[in-house]
Amino acid sequence: MHAMFLDSDSCYRALATHDARFDGRFFVGVRSTRIYCRPVCTVRLPKRENCRFYQSAAAAEVDGFRPCLRCRPELAPGLASVDASARFAQAVVEVIGGDRTPHQLIRCTTPSVHADLLRRTTALNRAGSPEQRARRLRAQVRSVHVFQPSALSAEVSVHIRHGQRSRALAARIEHCEGRWLCTALEFG
Repeated sequence: MHAMFLDSDSCYRALATHDARFDGRFFVGVRSTRIYCRPVCTVRLPKRENCRFYQSAAAAEVDGFRPCLRCRPELAPGLASVDASARFAQAVVEVIGGDRTPHQLIRCTTPSVHADLLRRTTALNRAGSPEQRARRLRAQVRSVHVFQPSALSAEVSVHIRHGQRSRALAARIEHCEGRWLCTALEFG
C-alpha cells in the first residue's frame, strides 16, 4: 500500500518544502497521530520515521488513517478551504494592486464585500499618476493561515508583504452552492 511511484526520500523532501507540484500525487500518513495529509499541508513537519506515503487518500484511509482537518486531503486538490483561501488572497492582492479588476471577484464575494473592494480600488487608482502606479511595487502574499470552525466556513488570516511594509488581511469564507464565498474582508 506504500507509494511506489516515488521513493520515500523524494516524498519526504516534497513534504518538507510543501511542494505544490506534488499536491494530489501522494499523501502522507503520520503514524504517531494516525492522520494523513497532503504534501502542501502547513502543519509541523513530522519525523521521517513516522511517515508512510500513499498514492491516494483512499489507500491511507484503508490503512486506518483519518483525514487532516487543516488541508482536507479527502477533497480533490483545489476544493479545500485552504486552497480557496490562498487563491482568494492572491486575487485580492492583485485587485488592490491594479493587476485585476474587482469585477473578476464578483462570483466569490458577497455584494457588500465586492462594493468595499470596488471602493478601495477606485480610491487607490485616483491616487497618483499612471506612471506612479506603474512603478509601484507589487504586493506579495507571504503566508495564509486558515482556521475552519466548521466544514462550511473558514476564518483566514493573510500576511502580505509590500516592499518593506507588512500588512494583514482577514477574511471569512463560507461554502455555499458548491463554491467558497467571502462574506467579510478586513485590511490591517
